[in-house]
Amino acid sequence: NLKGECLMEAGQDEAAAEELKKAMAISNIYLAAYKNFAQVQQNLGNMEKAIATLEYMEEISPIDDERTFSLGKVLLQAGRGDDGKKYMDALLKRSSRQERDAMLKKVAGAYLDAGLYKEAAETYQEALQDDPGNIDASNRLGIALRQQGKYAEAEK
Repeated sequence: NLKGECLMEAGQDEAAAEELKKAMAISNIYLAAYKNFAQVQQNLGNMEKAIATLEYMEEISPIDDERTFSLGKVLLQAGRGDDGKKYMDALLKRSSRQERDAMLKKVAGAYLDAGLYKEAAETYQEALQDDPGNIDASNRLGIALRQQGKYAEAEK
């Protein structure tokens, strides 16, 4: 895994993938190697391999919020919106009250980046219910509404 990480840092993603495969073969529950392998696959543009790796990780340990978010985001970027939303919803459901506000904005941003403007707007609106004075969320809600052609609502 460490050799794979070094190769990743050196920009040698193909060689890194090979080393990470070796680490994964040694232990099928060594999540660090799987995480790095998924990142290398994203770097190489192999989104389906990255998704499969992240899904495997989620199956064996579904409690890492950052990984769940990454999986949801990669699925959204790959055009698999329904699958991505499933992971984003699971993430929001298990978030504590303290984490929820930040997570809502993060998920809404992922929806916005993926061009899912309706979902982004709904999620920003939910975030604003808890923190009506959040200027960043208000601004990004306006962007999501504008992208949907809802100009008057966006202006408000």
